[in-house]
Amino acid sequence: MKRCRPHIRWALAFTFALLASTAMTISAQADTVTLKANLQPSSEVPPRVSKGHGILDATFDTDIKLLTYTATYADLSGPVTMAHFHGPAPVGQNAKVQVSVEKNALASPMKGQATLTDQQVTDLMAGQGYFNIQTQENPTGEIRGQVMPSSMSWQSELACWMLQKSMRSETAKPEIDVQRTRAHTSRRVWLPRVPRGWRLEDVRDGSM
Repeated sequence: MKRCRPHIRWALAFTFALLASTAMTISAQADTVTLKANLQPSSEVPPRVSKGHGILDATFDTDIKLLTYTATYADLSGPVTMAHFHGPAPVGQNAKVQVSVEKNALASPMKGQATLTDQQVTDLMAGQGYFNIQTQENPTGEIRGQVMPSSMSWQSELACWMLQKSMRSETAKPEIDVQRTRAHTSRRVWLPRVPRGWRLEDVRDGSM
């Protein structure tokens, strides 16, 4: 079995230590997860042709399972008729409605709150939910975006970067200095002139 080099083992140990420290820090702080979705017509299934765009910003309180959200949008084909959270579904698939936005809150920015079930929490934290805004011209949805957790600490980012850098250095091929190699091989090697009648072997052996 191939053993890891020392710098790889050090990077792995440092990565796990940072991640563990991050997890302890998060658990000690308020249990709030930040979520985000980029709402685009190209994310609809099938994709829509529209100039519409939007952003969903949300937070989830894990203690009371409360989702709080704000969605802003612009340049849609017409007034918003409905908006929902859907799931569970990955990018490129459709799913049923999980949370509906109130009819009186459809204007931008639309704001609201919802208490989630355990299954809805599991799907949301796994990135298996999306936010969908519908219009009269696009009754199944004009802009959509996958809702993903966006709160990643600098410790986690640093740990992932260090691990990736160590793995790249392990598999990288050594670079060859072409110019230096050419300069070295182009040097002339001068051999001593051997007098007539002498043999090179005699000179080499020191017998002459």
